[in-house]
Amino acid sequence: MRFDASNASPSLRPWNADDCICGRMRRTEPCPSWAPSGTRWNAALTGPGTPGPSTSRSNPSAIFTSFAGVPGYRGPRYLKRSSGAGEPAARLSRMSDDVARVFDRMAGTYHELEPWYEHLYAVLHEILRAEIPPADRGRRALDAGCGTGFQTAALEKLGYESHGVDISAGVLRIAARTLSRSWLARGNLESLPYADESFDAVVCCGSTLSFTGKPTRAVAELARVLRPGGALLLECEHKWSLDLGWALVSSVTRDSLGYGVTPRSAWRQIARPLREGLAIDYEGAPLRLFTTTELGEMLAATGLVPLRRWGIHWATNVIPSTILHRPRLGRMTAMLYRRLRAIDRRFAVAPLAQRVSNSLVILAGKTAR
Repeated sequence: MRFDASNASPSLRPWNADDCICGRMRRTEPCPSWAPSGTRWNAALTGPGTPGPSTSRSNPSAIFTSFAGVPGYRGPRYLKRSSGAGEPAARLSRMSDDVARVFDRMAGTYHELEPWYEHLYAVLHEILRAEIPPADRGRRALDAGCGTGFQTAALEKLGYESHGVDISAGVLRIAARTLSRSWLARGNLESLPYADESFDAVVCCGSTLSFTGKPTRAVAELARVLRPGGALLLECEHKWSLDLGWALVSSVTRDSLGYGVTPRSAWRQIARPLREGLAIDYEGAPLRLFTTTELGEMLAATGLVPLRRWGIHWATNVIPSTILHRPRLGRMTAMLYRRLRAIDRRFAVAPLAQRVSNSLVILAGKTAR
């Protein structure tokens, strides 16, 4: 994954190098001409965006939000879209279009992880495997903001019928080539193309929530599609991280650390009320940083109950994040980083870690009826 080091430390891509499932997959049925070689294909589908068997065929309005020209697209089999849920790609908001363009541009290098992301997703996937229980037959899980599909793949391994949705057709093309049993759709997190209470588990990571224009509505949508008794694992950008201090240092030293901020903009961001988040620019799209207070209020408003919290990239903030975004670290820096990673991972549940981390991870439950 490559990106301009002048940007600070948004946790952007749902991709874990340790769990890569790339490579050719065994065919179970003949692939259509437009599908990549080796893609596991459902013969009931005749092309991108076409309905699957049973209910989807008889009810065209139940089709997932489609995206033309995505090789390997696999439509829904029986999940109907409830009234008002989901919206055609052509009607997605302007902000959604901006976000889609950003990630379409990055799709080709999405999987290339710098040291920063290697640590983020190593810890995040440990949490996912520990907190999302293995599935019994017939249970479904959603990866909201699936990107190229690493959380989707992790849910597959836990035995779920896994579904992935993302705003970017570019990253979905990559996911379609690497996921053998998942169902993919292009859609907006603020209007998910799924029926109420469709999933036993929902995962929303890779800072997906930070790229939504209406995060409160997005959280409400995640809660809507989650079944009572189900679990939501949410990861997003945190405002009050120690890395903010390095951004300030960089702003008053002629951007010596490459954060790309001026003293005026840095202090204006910090001067906001403690409980309020802020939005910064990332490659032409707004990226929102949340406070724990904001996240707690959004979850409470939807009836979701926070169960556990973790902070990732708190101890590692001893090193400026712009350095950790480099493809390779110097020998001494790499040695220090390994030690800091061990501390960061071991004490991720500590209150201090949650208060000063770059990434907040929250496990929330939906109360059973």
